[in-house]
Amino acid sequence: MLLSVADAAVGAEDLDLASDLLQEAEQRARDEFGTDSAMYAGVLATRGRLHYHRGCFLDALADLERAVRVLRAGHGVERSQLPAALVHLAHVTNILGDKQTAVSLAREAYELDLKQFGPEHPETLKDLEAITVIKKTSYLPRGDGKYYAITDET
Repeated sequence: MLLSVADAAVGAEDLDLASDLLQEAEQRARDEFGTDSAMYAGVLATRGRLHYHRGCFLDALADLERAVRVLRAGHGVERSQLPAALVHLAHVTNILGDKQTAVSLAREAYELDLKQFGPEHPETLKDLEAITVIKKTSYLPRGDGKYYAITDET
């Protein structure tokens, strides 16, 4: 429940609330499930998304890579968070300059959602949109930790 509220807070751009909730969720997940659990990976995935929204891309990369590693090793419902984590990791990876890996990660998310939901499901369609955006968008560092987005409209 706490993690769902934190995730919703990120989506609503209430990043301070999300941060506060994630601190508590991380402590609980670590204490109750351990740092190699799917529950903890869910916290990392959400915190990675928070870092992404804050523009802290290296922190986002670290959290999302670890979350994806744990979620890939899971089974069944434990893997349900994997596609979203993969898409967020793909966006971060693209921003940091590795478009080929970013496209591969987004395609992995697409394949997982395609298998689970089919081709016309909103999650599957969002994955296709992410692949398109990643292919068309490159980033140049501004020198202040932020990036210029350059979109190829062809």
